[in-house]
Amino acid sequence: MIIKLDNPNKEPCMFKAQISTNKKTLIGIAVYCAKKPYTFYTYNKTYVNGKRVVDIRLPICPKNGYIRIWNAEAKTPKGKESGFELEDIKRVKLSSNLNIAESKNENLKNFLKFAEEFSECASYLSTQTPEDDRSIYKSDDGKFEIHYVDEIIGNDGEPRRTSMRVNNRTGVMELAKKYVVRYTVPERIAILLHEFSHFYLNKVHSDEFEADMNALMIYCALGFPRKEGGTAFYKVFYRTPSNLNVERMKKIMALLKNFDRTDFKIIK
Repeated sequence: MIIKLDNPNKEPCMFKAQISTNKKTLIGIAVYCAKKPYTFYTYNKTYVNGKRVVDIRLPICPKNGYIRIWNAEAKTPKGKESGFELEDIKRVKLSSNLNIAESKNENLKNFLKFAEEFSECASYLSTQTPEDDRSIYKSDDGKFEIHYVDEIIGNDGEPRRTSMRVNNRTGVMELAKKYVVRYTVPERIAILLHEFSHFYLNKVHSDEFEADMNALMIYCALGFPRKEGGTAFYKVFYRTPSNLNVERMKKIMALLKNFDRTDFKIIK
């Protein structure tokens, strides 16, 4: 099932989809723009057993796009899925913390604008220039800089299995398109905020746990999908398994689970 989405001012919004099934069924939900290949504004799968209202959070929303809802267990042609019924879908106001969207922290405010613009276009932006094996993208104020490469290369000359990293001396970020194209827009935002936090928000630059928490508190406060906040980090950790990353994932999932019922102190 495909639903046309018109949002000429690209206003943040949320849709509530009431879905019914006759049995426990894995339902897929995606929002995309036909003009931007490999760019999903949300993409996840969730179980519905009977009736359930599913939130589709879109803090970043295309002007003209589509909402696709499908039975992820059925092998049927796109648009002809069965095994579920969309009883109702309505657009509502997205709940978010305006202390973030209108933050007095100018670094955060300006970075968010830059991160959102980059995340929407990352799937088709170039990673090379005629002069170099990377493309350099800068924010409007020139303060934030992303070096976009095919793969991140370590000091030993070997590719690294990481999607992003930040220089803790300069704040310059390096992103690997090989992995970034596999992320949804919300997942890209979550990881970009993690790298931003290392340099601009952490009390200890190198502290991964602190960067995780800072990033996800901002991410959730802006109204991004909670589940994709977790999958963003999972996609990083499964390539680089370690005891540290297991502990990080536990803390990440706890924050995402409890964010909406806890009075977190938001960075202003």
